Amino acid sequence: FEVAPPHSAAFSAVRPLGRRAVLIPSGVSRLLLLDPDELLRRRRQASQLSAAIAGARAAHHLARRAYTRRLAASERLGVRLQYLLEDFPPAARRATGEEDPDFHTIAAAMF
Repeated sequence: FEVAPPHSAAFSAVRPLGRRAVLIPSGVSRLLLLDPDELLRRRRQASQLSAAIAGARAAHHLARRAYTRRLAASERLGVRLQYLLEDFPPAARRATGEEDPDFHTIAAAMF
């Protein structure tokens, strides 16, 4: 990364630090001018925002896991659908002796 030269607009203040002067980046110097209560309030806001982002990520992760589970369950149920479409009709015809039995005839013969 690049460091701006001391005479650029990126540095807005020079603060004494012991026997040396320290260049303060402009964003930081604005924070140094705030009173401690305002700094604490901003820190709490940042913490709350960070917690909200973490919560949103966790919720997204849980939703994605739930979706994956539903998808897998749906694929397992697809085998049952295959049974209903391919295996059940011949079994119902054999049980009732009819070519196109209705539900009541199938129920009486099979269940």
